[in-house]
Amino acid sequence: MAVGFSLERLRRDIDELPVDTQGLGLQVDGIREQLSDIEVALREMASAQPGSAGAESLAELVAGEIARFRRLDDAELRLDIDEEIETETDSQRIVLHRVLREALTNVNKHAEARHVGVQLFESDEVIYLRVTDDGIGFDPKAARSEATSGLGLNGMHDRLRLLDSSLAVESRPGGPTTVTAAVHRWHPV
Repeated sequence: MAVGFSLERLRRDIDELPVDTQGLGLQVDGIREQLSDIEVALREMASAQPGSAGAESLAELVAGEIARFRRLDDAELRLDIDEEIETETDSQRIVLHRVLREALTNVNKHAEARHVGVQLFESDEVIYLRVTDDGIGFDPKAARSEATSGLGLNGMHDRLRLLDSSLAVESRPGGPTTVTAAVHRWHPV
């Protein structure tokens, strides 16, 4: 993931240069494709290892985060989870897991929410993970500009962008807050 973040920063820096950078952009895209190939090869090697337990399913990761949140916070949880949804790649599963953890951590640390909702569903080849709360809310633009690179909202945005996916944050001071990750299905070739 660190290499992916560096590539994304490089891509943004290239896009801001005052000269024609199309060739450089294509090189960055080529490197990203090579990294995807390496990820596929590493997954195949890991799954071929004797005694390998394999990665947890997306539903297991979500259940673990929900249990963690319940230990930390007494907000009422409303769950609407399609447990049959599974991602196509480890990177997709990891990013959804990290977004859920970060969103629930933010609710616990900052929101003062009484009710929290978690939804996991799929529509038109896009997996959606949505966390809502009725807490005190915040200004998303201010939070992104004040955040340290790689953490919090910026980290969630960057992780999803690396997978050609997106994060939408809707909030305002006084609440409510909705964080929605949209992960586009990607099938390695």
